[in-house]
Amino acid sequence: MSCSISQISNSSQGTCNMSGSKLLTVLLYGLLFAGCGGTGSKLVEASKIVPPQTFSNAGETWVLTSAMEKMDEEALTKFFEIHSDYQGSTDFEGPPTMYVAGTEVRRFYWLRGSDDATAWSCIHFEDGSFQISEGSGNPFVM
Repeated sequence: MSCSISQISNSSQGTCNMSGSKLLTVLLYGLLFAGCGGTGSKLVEASKIVPPQTFSNAGETWVLTSAMEKMDEEALTKFFEIHSDYQGSTDFEGPPTMYVAGTEVRRFYWLRGSDDATAWSCIHFEDGSFQISEGSGNPFVM
């Protein structure tokens, strides 16, 4: 499994040295070139990636939850408002798979994959801060 993690406080905006139009142009070119190459792997339907009911990580037990509460929707809305560069990203397409540890700690997972590997993105929300992690392989076996 490979993984990268970045810590993001919801009180800071982050920095980017590109203007919005330059960034959009770079993203569009990246999408065009990404579509021109590739390995020919078939996408795996999300239903074939089965998240466990529970898993343990860093001493916490994470429990799969079937529905988001108002607090969860507000947290994700705030995240995407503060970090607008993630809006529209294919890494965060569709409804997330959500896990809870305790009453206020949340992880939102977006799973996608090919025949070769599963890729994932996660937003961890705790104490008013967001942590983003991404990787490949099984995100529930740490």
